[in-house]
Amino acid sequence: MKSKLSALAIALGLAYGASSAFAATATITSTGNANSATIEQVSTTGANATVDQTGDGNSATTTQSGTNENSAVTQSGTNNSAGVTQNGENETSTVTTTNSTAGLVVVNQDNGGPSGNVATVKQDNVFNQKANVSQNGTSLASAITQDTTTRNGGATTAQTGDNNSATIVQSNTWSANASVTQQDSGNSATITQKPYSDGSVANVTQSGTAQNATVTQAIGQGNVNVTQSWTSNTANVNQGAGGWNKNTTVAQTGSGGNVNVTQNGGISTNVNVDQSNYSNTTNVNQTNASYSNVTIKQGDVGFGAYANLANVSQTGTNSTNATVHQVHGDANKATIGQTNTVDSSATIDQTGVGYSGFSNVANITQSNGEQNTGSTYQSGNGNIANETQSGNWNLASSTQYGDANRADIIQTGTGTSLATRNVATVLQNGNNQIASITQSGSANHASVWQH
Repeated sequence: MKSKLSALAIALGLAYGASSAFAATATITSTGNANSATIEQVSTTGANATVDQTGDGNSATTTQSGTNENSAVTQSGTNNSAGVTQNGENETSTVTTTNSTAGLVVVNQDNGGPSGNVATVKQDNVFNQKANVSQNGTSLASAITQDTTTRNGGATTAQTGDNNSATIVQSNTWSANASVTQQDSGNSATITQKPYSDGSVANVTQSGTAQNATVTQAIGQGNVNVTQSWTSNTANVNQGAGGWNKNTTVAQTGSGGNVNVTQNGGISTNVNVDQSNYSNTTNVNQTNASYSNVTIKQGDVGFGAYANLANVSQTGTNSTNATVHQVHGDANKATIGQTNTVDSSATIDQTGVGYSGFSNVANITQSNGEQNTGSTYQSGNGNIANETQSGNWNLASSTQYGDANRADIIQTGTGTSLATRNVATVLQNGNNQIASITQSGSANHASVWQH
């Protein structure tokens, strides 16, 4: 009898052990209002948790700690909330919300290892919805999609670790907000706010090396803010046609940064880029944007700022201004091009220590314009300033302090009187200076002072 019981115990033990090898599965389905669903799976491998709720004021919570687990939550209704917490590697969470108002989704994933975790939030035909994703680990991926009338919506992703990606897509984003925060290296953030982005804001904050931020705002008057620290980071911003008071602000602290901003159309659209240190590049392109401003500052307040590059292009604009400040360094280059502009200005300010062979270079070209102003200021040695203007009633000035500097101004126009003439001035203080002014047309004025 004893041996029979022992054999039975062994058989039960084997059966229990075998059953534990299979993945755990839990499913909750509810229809109605004010329901709550909770699933907890601890120290499991390959577990699955599924919650499906229809109604208003419902809540769903899933908690998993293990590996290769999956959580899926689906909700339809108003004032619903969904929370997913996962701790381990190769975890996957998917939360889907449809036809909802004032809902909240929160996903937390920790300790994602080399295989990475994936978080996906889909909110369709929603209003005043919020989605928050927090991840910690390596090779993580987060994707939040708020589609079809995402008014007053909000999407936030925070990631810590290397080689992670975060994507936020919002459609019809009146007064919506999207935010991505990433730390460490090799991460990418992509925010897309589709028409119409009136009153919407996109924020990206990245700390580390080799980070990449891409923000696209389609038709509307949205605002973009990108902050990146450390080295070799890239920011790409594209703001579409139309709207008023569109603004893009990019700040990079470190060397080897790259910024590309495109704005198409609108009134009172502004771009502000601040890059410290050396070997940074900024390209800004504005088309058909009136009463707008571009300001670029490159270089440290200290030493070692060199080889920075700034390019600004403004086309078909009225009363626009472009300003480039490059400070504390040599071998910097700034180029401003304005085409078909009226009553606009271009200013380049280089206060480095340029010397022969490592010159700072300032280029301004204003084509087919009227009542435009071009101005360059340089301190140091061996610097070069070039200004070219075509059209009438334009003003070009170049100021240089130091030795062996060169300034060239070319103005072509059809001026016939003082009311349509062009004016060019060069002021140089130092030794071995070269100045050249070439003008076509009548009643123009040219002045050169060398001291």
